[in-house]
Amino acid sequence: MKKLLIASATVAAISLGGLALAQPAGPGMRHHEPVKEIVKHLRGLSLSDAQREEIKTLISAFKDANPRPENHDSEKPSFDFETASEAQISTFIQTQLEERESKHFALAQLRHNIFNVLSEEQQAKVLARRLKALT
Repeated sequence: MKKLLIASATVAAISLGGLALAQPAGPGMRHHEPVKEIVKHLRGLSLSDAQREEIKTLISAFKDANPRPENHDSEKPSFDFETASEAQISTFIQTQLEERESKHFALAQLRHNIFNVLSEEQQAKVLARRLKALT
């Protein structure tokens, strides 16, 4: 009986532990707000006014060129997967991959352009933070 009670308590603790670590979907999710994440990494770098203005210009240009979709209907196919042909599914998947690749490339280009605005000291600080976050 005592072993059953201990086993039950252990299973309950492990089960509830996952719930305690879970985060609700929202702005805290990195992949949902990538521009905010980029800006967040610039905090504490003592940016000059000229750097701030140039970064704001880069971000505005990025947002104008890559508007966020209002809803995620663009990721839904215009056909039913159950009755779709292999060619339709293949084309849909290829289109989705190309769209995501272009979004990721645009974000990488934004990061690169912002990084180039920073001084060598600031770049070193950003790289040190990134290295610390990876370890």
